[in-house]
Amino acid sequence: MKNFVAAVGLTALLASCGQYQLQPNVNVGVSTTDATATQVATKTVTPATETAPEKTTWTIGDAGPATFVFSARPGSQGGYITGYRIDRDVVDGDDVTQDPPTTVLKQNVFVPSGFTCTGVNATQSCPITDASTRPANGLPSAPIDLGLASGLGNLVVANDRSVSRSLDITFLGVSSSGAPFEIKVSNIVARGIKAGDE
Repeated sequence: MKNFVAAVGLTALLASCGQYQLQPNVNVGVSTTDATATQVATKTVTPATETAPEKTTWTIGDAGPATFVFSARPGSQGGYITGYRIDRDVVDGDDVTQDPPTTVLKQNVFVPSGFTCTGVNATQSCPITDASTRPANGLPSAPIDLGLASGLGNLVVANDRSVSRSLDITFLGVSSSGAPFEIKVSNIVARGIKAGDE
């Protein structure tokens, strides 16, 4: 498991009569798992016979995802991950990064704030006015799975060998107070595997 974190803005807490006031800043980290971002292609060679020539066939398996889980640090606002941008995309040594970079705005994943309170859960942040609310590591978000290995099986077939893809991604979000934020994740690796090369 890789852990990449990016803090955007500074989180400030003001103590006032035993209550905390959340400032319009967000400090969110991300845990990344890319070991499952693979697609396996299996080559089968049927030997020639007296009545048929040698035959080669390929079977390409399903692509596994890279998984990203977000959590707020103590005192941070919560927010939503709304999408991502691919800042660097290198497939089998060739830079295929789009200019302008590819941006996908199809997520709506809630990241709970960096507070704990009585009855805290992953679907809403603690009320700042609740007497039990205290800064703490936020609960993890629901995972975002990206099919970054999709299509690599076809590249394995074309090259008759294993291949790889390396990416830098910036996740885009908006805090609970409406402020935009970004979280950068570098060197995510997806692989197309020729069976037998594992």
